[in-house]
Amino acid sequence: MTQAWAMIIVGLLSMIGTFVGSFITGRKAMVLIAYRIEQLEQRVSKHNSLVERMYKLEEESSVIQEQIIKFPDRAEAERFFNYPYAAIEESLCNAVYHKGYDVREPIEVRILPDRIEIVSHPGADRSISEEGLRTYRVFNRRYRNRRIGDFLKEMHLTEGRNTGFRKILNALERNGSPEPIFETDPERLSFCTTIFIHPQFLPSNETKDGTKSGTKKAAPNRHTERVQLILSAIQENPQVTVRTLVEDFGISKNTILRILKGLQENGTIKREGSSRKGRWVIL
Repeated sequence: MTQAWAMIIVGLLSMIGTFVGSFITGRKAMVLIAYRIEQLEQRVSKHNSLVERMYKLEEESSVIQEQIIKFPDRAEAERFFNYPYAAIEESLCNAVYHKGYDVREPIEVRILPDRIEIVSHPGADRSISEEGLRTYRVFNRRYRNRRIGDFLKEMHLTEGRNTGFRKILNALERNGSPEPIFETDPERLSFCTTIFIHPQFLPSNETKDGTKSGTKKAAPNRHTERVQLILSAIQENPQVTVRTLVEDFGISKNTILRILKGLQENGTIKREGSSRKGRWVIL
């Protein structure tokens, strides 16, 4: 009997010891897990904070900025950029395309308060005159880097058909920006493309020649000009298509459609017939 009780007591003590040991081990594991979770949360918080700071830094250091002006007399707001992305992209692609890679000087991008200058080396080919650069009439068939041009075309960055200047001019015109300057030195050692900032982004609305404009005018005049252009085109050809208007005036399709819709809603014009074979009527 005594031996049986001793075995029972030893078994109970062993079970209690195992339970206490398991409890202490589990407790330590829970504390360790909680500690690791806390450390992970701190790392995630630091990471998120870093990402937020990076986004904020990118926003503050972004070169291209947008401005929106709303008007009380119409629903459509005017949107424009300090530098249109398409013009900057095309200028950079031209610099990469036509750079002489036997020349050690790199392509320079100078970001100034009122303009961006993109300089590449060497200058324009001798077949391109300075007068042609001033009047934007350039036809060059001598390409320095055809393989680079083919790569840029595959990336849908260039066309390789002397369309670079026209794309830059159209992008600036659509944005309401000043005309660019393309220039090369007499020795043809460098080529510089200058893209001027939109007048609305100049401090105190200062013009690019340093003079002050009297009042800050937004771009509503441009909207009126577009409406008049479209009305004139309709009057000349009532069957004119949206595609033709886009190609003739260099205005985006969405803008053309918004203007046409507005003219229909205010009773200026109406559409007769189908969308493909119909015609516009000025009321």
